[in-house]
Amino acid sequence: MIFVKKDNTVLGLLPLMFRNEKRKNIFPYRRIKFLASENTDFNIVLADPMDVEEVTTAGLNWLCSGALRWELLILDDLVEGNPIIRAIPKWAERSHVVLNPIIGKYYYINLQRPWDDIWGETSKKFIRKNINVARNRLDRSGCWQILVNPFWETKEIADQAIKISSLRGFGAGISSLRREAYKKFLTDVIDINRRKGIFNSYWMILNGTVIAYEFIFEQREVCYAWTGTFNPEYARYWPSRLLLLEIMKRYHEKRFKEFSFMRGEAEYKAKWTPNYKKNYRFIIKNKNDFYGKMIISMEKLYKFLNRTYLPTSSIKR
Repeated sequence: MIFVKKDNTVLGLLPLMFRNEKRKNIFPYRRIKFLASENTDFNIVLADPMDVEEVTTAGLNWLCSGALRWELLILDDLVEGNPIIRAIPKWAERSHVVLNPIIGKYYYINLQRPWDDIWGETSKKFIRKNINVARNRLDRSGCWQILVNPFWETKEIADQAIKISSLRGFGAGISSLRREAYKKFLTDVIDINRRKGIFNSYWMILNGTVIAYEFIFEQREVCYAWTGTFNPEYARYWPSRLLLLEIMKRYHEKRFKEFSFMRGEAEYKAKWTPNYKKNYRFIIKNKNDFYGKMIISMEKLYKFLNRTYLPTSSIKR
């Protein structure tokens, strides 16, 4: 955590974490990212928008001062409009740091339009046709319904979600310790945000069996699709597509501004909407100390040797 003070007053906070690794399984290597960045979709500097540039500049200057050893800094999941996106290139130019920003996508649907306009932007084959088929198949298969925020204990919500996710292969191959850690993380996230009143769970039930779920966060008239999946045994009903559609309709009727698919560029998102916001990722290598320069030189040498002495038989043609 980098606290930036001005006149003995905290101006802002740059929330970061680091992980120690081994480069090529030999050299100590320290990677810095935003705090909890592997479990979040949006990252920010904690400061007044007017102070973000000053806080960012001071924080990055401290990192480059040599007070902390590090080799790689990754600042990512920065949605367009975030003031840090302007601050980082300005700092880099003054500090003579070369930046090659990587730009991804946050897909979203503007809900402040007639429903026919929203529906008309969806893929005819992937969404509209399959939704109609899904309804017909569900109607013929028995009784189906969508539950919204059932009065279940938090543990039951997490258990149901993990059970369905495991059927899709999520979590396969990981240790029981990591599996328990994820379960605790999921339970805590649900519990905390239920108490805040911003967490919503949606469940599709067919003949008494949960076949799909979706977890949604609500904040400032924007709904965020955090996570969800379906039981693969019921894939022929396209339950996730139908469930997402009903959720979107619900928030359109509630006059929300936006439905956000959050980070990630999974192909299915583009089937729902062509609209997206840019997701910025900045990668900075530490060239300010001898060890950092040595690591960069070693990586260049390693790549050169691989290209130069790669066996002819292994070259793809």
